[in-house]
Amino acid sequence: MRCSQSLLKLDAAESFSGTVAGLSSSDSIDLANFLFSDNPTITKVTGTAAAGTTTNVTIMDGTQSLVLKLVKAIAGEFAVNASAYSLSADSTPIRARCSSSRRR
Repeated sequence: MRCSQSLLKLDAAESFSGTVAGLSSSDSIDLANFLFSDNPTITKVTGTAAAGTTTNVTIMDGTQSLVLKLVKAIAGEFAVNASAYSLSADSTPIRARCSSSRRR
């Protein structure tokens, strides 16, 4: 994904074990089979600011869980705190904010 509005749809989100690279602030990830009925939350965000590493965002919705591994192309690209990310129901998928240096 590059900096035009892109959507990555994960039909079986809890089974996704890959990494996500090239995510920009206007891109979204649709967790298609998360029902959002159990008040989903971002329970943990881990990683470092180093380029080439991942920021791991853990999402829980009832018994469903997922760790999104966001690959940083540049240092500090993804925040390592839950408040930098948001969840919303089907009409607007999860959004991740990139650092200002990646915005176009």
